[in-house]
Amino acid sequence: SSDLDRAHAGLQRKEMSQRFPMLTPAELDVCRLVEQGLTIKDISIALGKSVSNVSTVRGNVRKKLGLAQDDNLRSVLLENRH
Repeated sequence: SSDLDRAHAGLQRKEMSQRFPMLTPAELDVCRLVEQGLTIKDISIALGKSVSNVSTVRGNVRKKLGLAQDDNLRSVLLENRH
């Protein structure tokens, strides 16, 4: 099932890159997992990255999307689904 999971993740990343073409592959991976409701710690485990790396990437996404400090990233991602 890991091949299937990878294929599914690839499809999700492609769909998200069409919604947010300004984001890097790493940023898209983090967004995909934020959208699913994972915490920064869970995302770091899922991607094999440090918590500080995921936190930095998430901060970069927030900047690129022009979010205010009190804007919820997950809500913004969910609102932008087609």
